[in-house]
Parts: sequence; structure tokens; C-alpha cells
Amino acid sequence: MPIAFVFMRQLFGGVSGWVSAIRHHRPPARFGLRNAIAAMALWGGRLLGRIPDGLEQELRYTSFHHYCEVNIALEQSAVLSYEFLLPLLDDAAEVEAFTRLLADEVRHADVFAVLTEAFDERDRLRHGVDHAWLAERLGAISPWFLPGELRDDPPTGRLGAGSTVHVSNGPDDPLVALDEALEATDLESIVRAAPRSVVIQGAFMLGYHHEDQSTVLHPELVDHLAVRLREWGAQEVLLLEMPNVYDRFYGNRSVAEVAEYFGFTSPNYRVVDGSIDPAHVVFDRGLVASSMCRAWYEASVRIVFARLLGDPSEVAHACMATLCNIGDRTDDRLFTNKMIDHRTAGLMALDIAPPDYALIDAWSPVADGPLGVMGSCRPSGMQRIYAGADPLSVDATLFSDLGFDDPHVAEIHRRADAWFGRSEAPVKVTGNPGPVDGYRTPAQNVWTRFVSATANPIYFHLSDNGRWFTPEFDTAAFPEIDNPSWPVRWCRRWARRTFGLHPPRR
Repeated sequence: MPIAFVFMRQLFGGVSGWVSAIRHHRPPARFGLRNAIAAMALWGGRLLGRIPDGLEQELRYTSFHHYCEVNIALEQSAVLSYEFLLPLLDDAAEVEAFTRLLADEVRHADVFAVLTEAFDERDRLRHGVDHAWLAERLGAISPWFLPGELRDDPPTGRLGAGSTVHVSNGPDDPLVALDEALEATDLESIVRAAPRSVVIQGAFMLGYHHEDQSTVLHPELVDHLAVRLREWGAQEVLLLEMPNVYDRFYGNRSVAEVAEYFGFTSPNYRVVDGSIDPAHVVFDRGLVASSMCRAWYEASVRIVFARLLGDPSEVAHACMATLCNIGDRTDDRLFTNKMIDHRTAGLMALDIAPPDYALIDAWSPVADGPLGVMGSCRPSGMQRIYAGADPLSVDATLFSDLGFDDPHVAEIHRRADAWFGRSEAPVKVTGNPGPVDGYRTPAQNVWTRFVSATANPIYFHLSDNGRWFTPEFDTAAFPEIDNPSWPVRWCRRWARRTFGLHPPRR
């Protein structure tokens, strides 16, 4: 019952926020399905007595000035609530978390106060108010309320600063292509400047069967990269990965066991489970998270080596989607009953420990289509390596080659742009870029667009934390441990057949 109560509260909160956004920002005369649904939800809230009379009058389209005044009152009510709760807490962690929440609500109220002062009742800028005035007043509350180019703090590493991106396909040899990309983007100088410890955020834990390696980095590419890093003076090379949701349903799924199964056994690097030894971190932004992977946090050079996969919410699972894994186990932040979503947790970690270099393994076989992150019985035959110092630039180049000129089609890129404010930096592309033949994007046709639109909400909210949807595992190596019921077994078989989540049939 307590869990059901929490879920109902989450549902009410989500619906309330959505209705508020629609009613405040869409004029009633602008007829549409969203307005109609919002009106029905508001009527239902009145019927259930969930909306006070005073608040009901404010749930309407109004001037921006009045909207800010209403939000000042709402933020102040939140401040009063946290001020009341703090003296009642006796757990140090809760006190720390609620203190940060209180400070956050105070800042929000201050922002709305500045905006109320800037605009008159007819939503015109008051006399003497300009961009410089707004930037000064908002920056005094927090620099995070300013776009990246107006902040005084130095850029967060190379993330979003723009970089040369090299696209290499080599003479049908991925190792030659990798060497070409590394030389063109000068990873050597980055490593020689800080050779103490180089960590590679890899991608092999989504692998499920040795006969379908389309979701796994090529081990020979990782080994070749490690050899080059050693040649350039790296004293220690670590290959980092995190456990994921699969170990809740299948055995032998530790990072070490999966690495050995797929051949990541080179003496040129050491495999590290990023969940075993987390570092306690005080984040400048964000709430709830208080730790991140120590190996990544303490490294002198950080490299993300992504495996290109089809992804319903990110268009392509590339560098930024892979980096969401460094804050914590993704599945600990993924589902509807979690206190923070996995993208926010990842961006919080990147704020503290940004990457220095990015690579994408887009060499055949590549799991494409809307559900490529889970596997593919008909992988793409594309052969490319993408490389550059800025992960956002590397992803943007890949997206352009896939037919998406705006990287903000990916949710993580929209979040990163709002978070760092610098993802529009110019990109110089060298090598052999251009349209990719034969790669099936999530927007390829009506069916794949429908699957992409419905996959995330179903998986996040209705999959029992991922239990209902898994690819066809090699159960000789990874035996089932969750004893699934017959409805779960039926749903897994249906999804595997429908979306090709199994090895190619011989």
C-alpha cells in the first residue's frame, strides 16, 4: 500500500505539472487536443477536491508578469515547507539533502522576483532593463541561470566547446581506421600532458549473446587503443563499465564475467567495475546523487568509447548516452520509482569530471533500428570510426550523417545544451563524413516512429524495472535467476520475435 500511495502521488504530481504548463502557456483560443485534455484533467481535479479555489483561478493563460507573481508565491510556500521540515529531521544525509532543496527553492523565488521586476503588466521590459541588466541580476543569484557564454567560470573541460571531428572508414580494417582517427584528432598530446591514469568508458554490458556482438565494442579496437595509450606514456589504462538491469534476471553478469565472455581480456588494460568503489562527491548542481565512479573521477585523462546503437529516445546511442552511465548504475536512475533520472545523474557527474576525448565504434555489425540498444538479428553493415575531443561535437557529426542535422533530436543533447549552454560550438569535420547507407534510424517509417514514441514510457513505467523485455540471452553462460512467470516469458518471446532481439538465425 505505501508503494501504491507513492506511485499515485507521483502520478498526481506529473499530471498537475503538465496541466499547469498547458494552461499557463497555451491560449484557450488555440484549440487542440492538449488544451482539451488539460481542461478535462482540471475538471476532474475540481470534482475530486484536489484543487483549491484560489489556485484554480490561477490555472489560466495570463501575462508573463502575472505568471511570475504566481510562481513567487508558490516557491515561497515551498520554502516555508522545507523550513518547517528541517528541524524535524535527525538524519545527517536527509538534513543535507533538504538544505540543498531549500536553497534551490529560494533561488527559484529570487529568479521569478527578478523577472517580475523586469517586465510590466503588459509584458514589456521596464525602463532601464536590458540584456546586461538581466544577466547581472540573474548571475548574482547563480551563474547556472545564465547561458554558457555569459558565465565567468571556465568551460567544463572540452564538453560542448567544439572540436575537430574525424570520420574514418579505413581500407576495410577497423584498426587502420582507428589509427587514422587518433592521429587526425591528436589524442597523443592529450595523453602525454597527463599520463598518470587513463580511463576508457567502454560499452559491452548490453551484450547478451556471443552470436550477436552488434551491441558490444570490438575488443580488438579497445586493445589497439590501449596499446597506443601505453606508447604515449600512460602509466595505467582502465576499461570502465557498469552493471545494468540484466544482472537482476540473469546470472554471471558481473562486469568481470561479461568482459571475459566477450573477450575483453587484454593485458594492456585493466577492467574496472565502476559500481564497486564510488567516490563521495559534493555536486554544484542537481539533487539526490552524492557519489560517482571513483576511477572516472580520479583519472588524469577520460575517454568515452561508445558503441553506436539504435535508441528510441536518443536517435542513436552514442557518446553522450554512454556517458550517462558514469554517475551510477543507469537502472538505479531509470525507472518511474527513482528519485532522479539517469540523464540528470550523468550530467551532474560530467559537471565534476568531464571527458577529454570521445570515440564511436560504428563498425559492422551495428545494432540499428528503434531498439538496437537491446540487440539486432539484422545489424547494419556500416564501417566508420568517429573521433574528437568534444563528445557533443562527435555525436552531432554522427547524427548529421544519419540524416539529423539538429542534435537536439536526442533528449540527452537537449538536456546537455540547457545544462552546459555550449553545445552549439562550431565543428570542423575531416575524413570521410557523409550519409550512411543501410542504417535504419528510429524515424525511418511510421512503424519505427510509433515504436520509438511508445518504447520509453512502456519500458520506464510498465516493464517491472525491465523484467518484461529482455533479448534472447545465451542462457548457458547467463542462466535465468528470476524464475519469470508465464506472462513475462510470453512477453519476452513476443518482443524478441517482433523486434529481432535475438542473434541472427543460421
